[in-house]
Amino acid sequence: MTEIPAYLRPFVLTASDEAGPEAERVGELDVYRPAEPGRRPAVLFVHGGPGPFDLKVFPRDWPLFQGYAKAVAERGLVGAVVDHPLVLGMDQLTAASDQVEAAVGRLRADEHVDPERILLWFFSGGGLLAGEWIDSRPEWLRGIALSYPVLDGPGDLISATEVVGNHPDLPILLTRPGKEQEALAAAVQAFVDAAGKAATLRVIDVPNGRHAFDVLDPTEQSRSAVRAALDWAVSVLLPDVPGSATRTRSTRSTTPRKSPVTTPVKTSASESLKTTIAAPAAAATTAGTTTRVKPAPKPSTPAKAPAAEETPAAEAPVAEVPAETAAPTPEAVPSVPSVPAVPSVPPLPPVPVLADSPAARVVARQLSAFLSHDLEAFLSLYSPTARVFLADGKEVPGRRALREYYGPLVESATAWIEVETRLTEGEWVVDQQVLHGVGPQPVRSIVVHRVQNRAIVEVRHLA
Repeated sequence: MTEIPAYLRPFVLTASDEAGPEAERVGELDVYRPAEPGRRPAVLFVHGGPGPFDLKVFPRDWPLFQGYAKAVAERGLVGAVVDHPLVLGMDQLTAASDQVEAAVGRLRADEHVDPERILLWFFSGGGLLAGEWIDSRPEWLRGIALSYPVLDGPGDLISATEVVGNHPDLPILLTRPGKEQEALAAAVQAFVDAAGKAATLRVIDVPNGRHAFDVLDPTEQSRSAVRAALDWAVSVLLPDVPGSATRTRSTRSTTPRKSPVTTPVKTSASESLKTTIAAPAAAATTAGTTTRVKPAPKPSTPAKAPAAEETPAAEAPVAEVPAETAAPTPEAVPSVPSVPAVPSVPPLPPVPVLADSPAARVVARQLSAFLSHDLEAFLSLYSPTARVFLADGKEVPGRRALREYYGPLVESATAWIEVETRLTEGEWVVDQQVLHGVGPQPVRSIVVHRVQNRAIVEVRHLA
């Protein structure tokens, strides 16, 4: 009888009475949604690598990550699992970093996710990807969790150990097994030492646990450690909800037993958590926005604009014309028929009705993010390996290059894009666009987008 691979062993937490939510697959991302309505905070689970040589199932289909994602969904959070190429080898670190960045953006752009309350949870070799997030510490990042992390490895990525003290208000959870490999344990201890008193660090020790204890060691000690980590995530993302850590799991207690697991906490941890969690902000983008029209001066005889037109929230209101400047009515000059009536200002041109399709909606969300000056949401709509071909023949390959090229444009206070016409067929979307605010004259172009798996994979700008 063939032994089941270690990575396909069951998650240490037994399933609840219900099967739990099913995953919605969006590109490289699997999303598990809670029963609660509205926008919810989210946890992104980031697997490690490299995987075994005979790998047959990618990590988002492993019982381990499905179990974690369903567990947070049962607790009222959105759980998401991202597949990235680190599972194929350590030479894929940079590509894996790009893929995780894209997944974060896509998760934040989800209409059911609160984009200002995200927690990233790294496992094993995925710990090598955590340093860049700890270093940059975007405002929406509410916490970092590390389970048996690898913190010392090859590549040019930022080391978590080097930057862990840079943001003392960032909650960090470290779950470390007592029977960890010696080299990995030494790197983890160096991380703890570097954190010192500067970081809000909580440590959950699993004295008898091995690396990947949450599938290899189905003991009560392991289950208690996992429950404690899940409760910590809920407390970070839902700090204002009384009893949030246990409110959706009445069938069993989620409070870890004290005897098998020790959880030393820095003395300032609870105070820091209270001061760093802010109220959720409104979503940065509005899905479906496909065009922006500059406001025109209001005519003396107001012309009713089409009902479909909306003035963007960022625009200043159009000033009312004073009553004394209004054009005279025909009744005001009945005795002078030879004087022509003052011509009225023509009505505003109608907002173009743009073609619609699943691919067109992805392009529309990208444009909405551009107009909202939200670079992360903008980039999240692109595949990590997307290629953009400019009108001058140059190529912008991959998300890192896209960030460098589009960053100044998206974040510019004056740049905006107008879509005059749109054609769509299958995975192709063709826009006639006008780019305003980047030079003395608007820049007109034809832009061809190719969309696959809800992500833009190719863009061609034609002069």
